[in-house]
This record gives sequence, C-alpha cells and structure tokens, in this order.
Amino acid sequence: MVKGLRAAIVVVIMAGLTAMATGAVEQKALRDSFAPPAIDGKLVSTENGWFFNLDADLSDGTANIKAGTPIEILPSAALERMVADFAKRPAPNYRIWCRITRCKSTNFIFLIYFVPISEAKQADSPDNMKPTPNINDPNDKIVIPEEVVAKLLSKKVVRIEQLEEKLELKQDFAMADRGGFIVRQKENQYIFTFDSMGRKIQKYSIMLLPCQALELAQKEQSMQPNTLRFKISGIITRYKGQHYLLLQQATPSYSHGNFGE
Repeated sequence: MVKGLRAAIVVVIMAGLTAMATGAVEQKALRDSFAPPAIDGKLVSTENGWFFNLDADLSDGTANIKAGTPIEILPSAALERMVADFAKRPAPNYRIWCRITRCKSTNFIFLIYFVPISEAKQADSPDNMKPTPNINDPNDKIVIPEEVVAKLLSKKVVRIEQLEEKLELKQDFAMADRGGFIVRQKENQYIFTFDSMGRKIQKYSIMLLPCQALELAQKEQSMQPNTLRFKISGIITRYKGQHYLLLQQATPSYSHGNFGE
C-alpha cells in the first residue's frame, strides 16, 4: 500500500512538472477593477465577440497575462465607437484605456477610451531609416485627452425612466442604490430586474456584464432558498441598441417577505 501511495505521489509531481515545462499551468487572472496604464494591442473580431490581443505582458503586480493573449472586450458605448473606427482602418492596432474585470478566473476588458496607433517598422524594412515613434514609450505624445479624463471623473447619473425610454448613451453613466433581483437567463448570462417598490412603472431588466461583484452575488444567492433582493451600484453603458450594467457593488437587501420577486 505504501509503495502504491508513493507511486501515486510521483505521478502527481511528474504531471505538475510536465505542465510547468509545457506552459500548461493555469494562468492566474488579474484582479477585478484593475485600471492599468494605456495598453497597446490589436483588435480582433471572432464569432464569439471582440478581443484585444496584447502587444506586451500585462501585470497588476501579482498576476501576469502574457503578450499575445487575447482578452474579451465587453459590450460598451466605447467598443461600438471602436468597432466603427476599426472598419475604416487598414491595421487593427490600438492603444486603449480600460478597466479589467474578473469573473470565474477569467478576465475581461471594459473599454473606456481608445486611439489608433501605427505599428512600428520592422528592423529589415527599407523604410527603417525614417524615425518612427516608440509606441511603448510612456513619455510619448499619445496620451488620454483631458476632456476624456473629465468625463471619467464625472458623477452623471442615469435614471430607470431614461433607460425605459431607450436613452441612446454616448458615454457611460453611473447608477447607485437601486433595488432589484439578479436572474439567470442561461449559462453565464444574467439580468438585473429593477423592482418598482409600489411605483406605477413597469419592471425593467438590463443585461449584466461579467465581474467579481456579479460572481459574489451569484454565490450569495446560491446559499439562499429564496430569490434575494439586491441593492446595486454600477455603470450603465449601451452597445448596438442594448443597455448593459457593470456592477460595482451588489448588497443583499433582505425583504423579510415584504417584496415580491
């Protein structure tokens, strides 16, 4: 029995070493809400959505994503503008500003702003005598405009009534302290249904984007026999006519039977 146990341990260790040698060890995800400096890469369209292929490694100080790794870009007003720009350009190279979200050990990009960039010349190119800007230089001329920074720091808030009127958002807005229910529609797809709290308005539902706040809310719900009411705060955005909500906080609001589903 001892020999069998030792053999099993050796097999496990060898499997781990083999995985490390082949690069098959699971890559640790970046932390949720990580806001890195500008990132350079390529916008890629697939049948599963839009992805950003990193030009360089991306690290939050603890975890690291290797260069060449594609990260899915979440639906947003900024992505819609980027896709429109992408259709007009011969090369898919961009510099982006974003927030990284994390759900079930997978990272996503919530796009804030972007600028197109030119790919650096190859060393053996006949045009390599012409000076080209270093797109990875933190001191270069491509910086996020001040007016964009101002928008990011603004506290503009959108109301449910505006969403019901199919408000066409040109930028993202905040929503705070609203109650409702998180409902699973299908695999990895959730909506948030706002409760009317006795007011004469129809219930309105909005698609939820993957993030840690959503993951934690799912875990909280899984431990309860009844549907939980949550008080949420987050960012409202719009993509191709559909509104989306990126949760920043979802706190259970126990109704003690006073609220219906």
